[in-house]
Amino acid sequence: MITTTRENWQDCRLAMDRMACGITRAYGAYLLAAIALLFGWGAPAVNAASYTYTTTTFAWHDPIAAGDTRISTDPALVAQVPAPPPPYWPNPASCSGYCDNLGDDAISALINIGFTFNFAGTNYTQLQVQTDGRLQFNNNYSYYGTSNIGSYGPNPSPPPPFIWSGANPRQYTLPLPDPSLNNTMQVYGTDVDVSPNGSGAGPSPTGCSAASSIPTAGNNYVQGKCGVYFAQLPAGCTANVNCTQFVVTWLNVPDWGDATSSYNFQAILNQNGTFIYQYNTSVNPEFGQANVGYQGASVADNVNYVYPGPTSPYSGGIASLAGTAVLWGTVPTTTVGKFNAFETGTAAAQVTGFINTKVAGAGFTLALVANNAGVQDNTFNGAVTVDLIGNTTIGTPLSAPSNCPTSFTQVLAPFAANIVNGRSNVAFAAVPNVWQDVRVRIVYAGLPATTVCSTDNFAIRPSSLTVSASDNTWNTAGGGRGLANAGSAGGNVHQAGAPFTVAVSVLPATATQYNGSPTVVSANCAVLAGMGGCNPGVLALPGGASWTAGNPLVNNTASYSEAGAFTLTVEDHNFASVDAADGESAAVLTVPQAGGAITLGRFVPANFIVTATAAAPVFKTFNTTDALCNAGAPAPKRTFTYIGQQFGYVTAPTVTVTAVNLAGTTTTNYRSTGPGVGLWHLAASPPAASVSCPSANVCNVTVGSVIESYTENGGKAWDNAQFAISPTTITAGTGTGTITLSAADLIAYLRSVNTPVVTFNANISLNLTVQDTSENAPNQGNILTTGGGATFNGAGAGIVFDGGGAAAGAELRYGRLRLANANGSELLPLNMRMTTQYFAAGGAGFVDNTADNCTTIANNNIGFANFKLNLTAGATAAAMPAGAFLSGVKNLTLTAPGANKYGSADVVVDLGTPIATCTALVPLPAPTSANLAYLRDLQSCSAGNYNQDPTARATFGGYGVNRNFIYLRENY
Repeated sequence: MITTTRENWQDCRLAMDRMACGITRAYGAYLLAAIALLFGWGAPAVNAASYTYTTTTFAWHDPIAAGDTRISTDPALVAQVPAPPPPYWPNPASCSGYCDNLGDDAISALINIGFTFNFAGTNYTQLQVQTDGRLQFNNNYSYYGTSNIGSYGPNPSPPPPFIWSGANPRQYTLPLPDPSLNNTMQVYGTDVDVSPNGSGAGPSPTGCSAASSIPTAGNNYVQGKCGVYFAQLPAGCTANVNCTQFVVTWLNVPDWGDATSSYNFQAILNQNGTFIYQYNTSVNPEFGQANVGYQGASVADNVNYVYPGPTSPYSGGIASLAGTAVLWGTVPTTTVGKFNAFETGTAAAQVTGFINTKVAGAGFTLALVANNAGVQDNTFNGAVTVDLIGNTTIGTPLSAPSNCPTSFTQVLAPFAANIVNGRSNVAFAAVPNVWQDVRVRIVYAGLPATTVCSTDNFAIRPSSLTVSASDNTWNTAGGGRGLANAGSAGGNVHQAGAPFTVAVSVLPATATQYNGSPTVVSANCAVLAGMGGCNPGVLALPGGASWTAGNPLVNNTASYSEAGAFTLTVEDHNFASVDAADGESAAVLTVPQAGGAITLGRFVPANFIVTATAAAPVFKTFNTTDALCNAGAPAPKRTFTYIGQQFGYVTAPTVTVTAVNLAGTTTTNYRSTGPGVGLWHLAASPPAASVSCPSANVCNVTVGSVIESYTENGGKAWDNAQFAISPTTITAGTGTGTITLSAADLIAYLRSVNTPVVTFNANISLNLTVQDTSENAPNQGNILTTGGGATFNGAGAGIVFDGGGAAAGAELRYGRLRLANANGSELLPLNMRMTTQYFAAGGAGFVDNTADNCTTIANNNIGFANFKLNLTAGATAAAMPAGAFLSGVKNLTLTAPGANKYGSADVVVDLGTPIATCTALVPLPAPTSANLAYLRDLQSCSAGNYNQDPTARATFGGYGVNRNFIYLRENY
């Protein structure tokens, strides 16, 4: 067997028989422990190591598929087909120690990492690649790779041409520690030769040469795919902007002097300061003992493993590491779970602190700290991964020892951050949504791996909120109509006390999971036009489950107790309650209302309550007073009223009207400073009075906002054509007012023209209600009276009358007026008897109405027509003294026509317009109606109807009389 040393290679390479070289390297062999450790590695030489290691997921980076950059030999030195592009292994003068520029024992020029990489406490942006399996920072040292090539000889059964002896394996130079290899990563310390045609000597030529290809027997490298490659990742990244990894790959590279060897290994540097050694399928027939580890800034900081060679060719050794990845990370100087995050303003050297409430849509900065036993660890320099995790509600339990919630949603995606000298400020991107319970999660990928959450939790609240009000109808909640009406009249209105909807929208619009419970800061009464003042109402806006989560947040249970409008300011003081104990200001914790207060309205009473006043109404018997009756009549002068005769009030009804909300509480803002202004919309008119009678004995009169309902409790019918209702008197107050019916109001019983009825007593009830029709519009209506209104019924006997007699003036009689014929001298006044009669009970028929002391017929109610003989129009006239009937009788006195004016005339009492007589009369001059149609009588032509005006004949003088008589007296 033949042995040689690589350090004498310069001499050996001159010999024709390179196998004759057999000098032992002066370096000698390092004594290394040979106990089996992880992966079968030898015992490490360790001195105050900055790094430790663990296995990690194998994820080979394919440099050919990815198009990585290959470091090549300059074609100006060695002809190559095809000629490789740069970069090239540099001139040996650029390194210290020994190196060439062919690719055997060579070191690259400085290569940009693509980011700042902290190695053993120092930041670097560049490194150099040494062919023999090393990465070096600020160190250009290179040297031979083999210290003792070991024992080998011809293979009796080629290929390959040579085999090595396991009794004397190859040994490599520069095990760690070595003062020449400070700041070095030793990925797999062998003697790689990637020169195009090999460097010579050794058992067989090596190098990445096409001429050396042995497809199956042992030469496993291929021209163009054999070599050392590097790349910045991810592919296409911009250096020092978004590159996060740097990878160097030794692909299909041979060991010097052994064309049968083929190694595949790589190193990956991570931006967070960790690095990975990966080993792919390889062939190591030489039993070589490679060095694996690193050395920091001094020999005191190193880890070195000597990897024993295989026990037989083509197996074991590096080949047994295929598919292995080793993660190297800084040795933790903090206890597991002792990273923290807090506000940047937290005092120096603190390791705990608060995180204030944050605002969705806005980025923020926090301090990350490493602590060791409660003290900031200023020696910690490393990369961590940070994210935000949280929940939309509070109270989720925490896991020990991580202090992270047992269940959560990722709030902000993980990102890399560096902690320098134990504490660094880190910028967090804006979180679009809102969260009530958030923690910073910090993941340290070093050894051992650490995951912790911040000691303080915090809320991410909306930036602001806006408020709106709506309903579906004026007494139901919903989103159909807006409630922002600040006008005193018109527009959308809502009943006071009825539920409506308040919607709270939060900003930013991305805060879709808002589930807060806004509270009312102010709800101030708004003085609208014509109100003259305002009393604050009560806004009920329940919290908690009354709000439907989302954006907008919706509450369908709001109500307002008053009429009118109010300005509303709403804030959420509770969403960030997890931060309440942190000493934060209210301004930080509170979600404010954007744009200030809004106006909500208009609210109107839900109902009116109408109550009677103490003074009871009184009807006027015969619709007159005693003073207007016959002065000679005894008391009581008025004891009845004719059926069909209008009558009104001595004392008109007065009621109190109270506007109330749905709960029955007075809405004091239903008020006005004058007619037609403000919120009090009850009006005396319009509209003018209208009468509707749902039945004969019930008639409803609507005048303005008042409804007068008259009921004849005895079932007698009303004559609604004779109802004459005047506007009421309305006095507005603060939610209450009074309404008094007009004393001029007149009602009447219906007088049948063909069926006289006997006397009966009136029994009249009056019900008064009010309605505000000004709000009648789609999805709203009239404001009506609740509780039935005010009823006047005289304790069940009906409203009293002011007359006398047995029925206390409440008697109703069916009447008629009779006029008797008369004749007399044309030289004397002529009296014609007028008598009022009524239809008496007991079959008596019409009898003289001796109780009538108040009927009045004036001279202008008398008409004359159908003149005969010498009696002409104007010859006689009515000449009654003024005054009412007495005991139902009154004489109609006609003036004497005068000498020779004898003849006759038909006399008619005009009781109603037009004159109704069987014989068509056209009185001259035309009389004035007495408006006493309820006293009309039968005539021969009336077909049994009592609808004719009374007529009689007045005769002056005689027919065919001898005018020479001075005086004629007839005796019977």
